[in-house]
Amino acid sequence: MDKASASLNPGETAQVTIANTAPGLMTVTIAGKLAGVEASLDKSTLQAGEKAILTVKAGKDPTRSFTSP
Repeated sequence: MDKASASLNPGETAQVTIANTAPGLMTVTIAGKLAGVEASLDKSTLQAGEKAILTVKAGKDPTRSFTSP
């Protein structure tokens, strides 16, 4: 990932690039939801060397921050 965390004000959007540095296929998913936050992936299956973009958008009343594990 190119970012370990993102802080957003209401209505703001952030993007995080996720890269598959493993030698084989990788599947990425969004596990769970945060109240007031929308998250989407441009693709969920990555071949070795491919990248996906995670887009996170804060709603009117976001209550938490996003931090990657």
